[in-house]
Amino acid sequence: MSETFLYLLLLFPPVYTECPIRGLDLAFVFDSSGSVGLANFNKERLFAIRVVETFRVGLNDTRIATIAYSGEARISFFLDTFTNRSFVINALEEVEYFNVAVPPGSNRGTNTAEALTTLRNEIFTEENGARAAQFGIPRIAVVITDGRSNVDSSETIPSAQRLHDDGVIVFGVGVGSRINVDELRAIGSSQDFTVLLSSFDATEFATLQRTISAEACIGESIIVWPPVDTTLTICTHCTSMYNMYAIFSTGTF
Repeated sequence: MSETFLYLLLLFPPVYTECPIRGLDLAFVFDSSGSVGLANFNKERLFAIRVVETFRVGLNDTRIATIAYSGEARISFFLDTFTNRSFVINALEEVEYFNVAVPPGSNRGTNTAEALTTLRNEIFTEENGARAAQFGIPRIAVVITDGRSNVDSSETIPSAQRLHDDGVIVFGVGVGSRINVDELRAIGSSQDFTVLLSSFDATEFATLQRTISAEACIGESIIVWPPVDTTLTICTHCTSMYNMYAIFSTGTF
């Protein structure tokens, strides 16, 4: 990227239209099972923080909720618990890793069905901060797993389907080599929302991070930058971090 381009960017600030979607109701679901371990659980939290950093967070913007699950699901905070990005990031840093087996002493500790049911019955409800359907705010859940459900596993796919039927966009994110791919595909809203990652490393999560950020501007606003004979898609709702990526990734200048 040339110094001339950077100079022109400062000299001619972008002129853009309003983003057609005002934020998201976004929930992260962290796998806290024993096979994940504390180190990888921390990487899940860091991934969520990196996504949150690309949004304006508030009651009139993007709202964030979090669940962690092993043999049971635990809500960390609801969509209306925190009203700005700093509070959400601080809360994500404090989400605790836990590994509960069901029954105690067994090796069964991945209750994906309960996590999905909790999303539907307790997170994506107006009583707990989800906005009513008439406002057109997308409801998105990012469900991370490193394997397959082994507690009430027969309920995993039906629980996912009920979320889909409610209009929730579910990213099914499988990490590692032990994934039940058929189950993961059923968790994701479609093939486009089913993601397989080889590890919990940040580079693996980077593309997913940008995809989720882009969901804030389905319909895409158009930025017109006078010195360049082109148009770029930009999210006017998102923070400058995401928008600068959108500008720079369109090509070399």
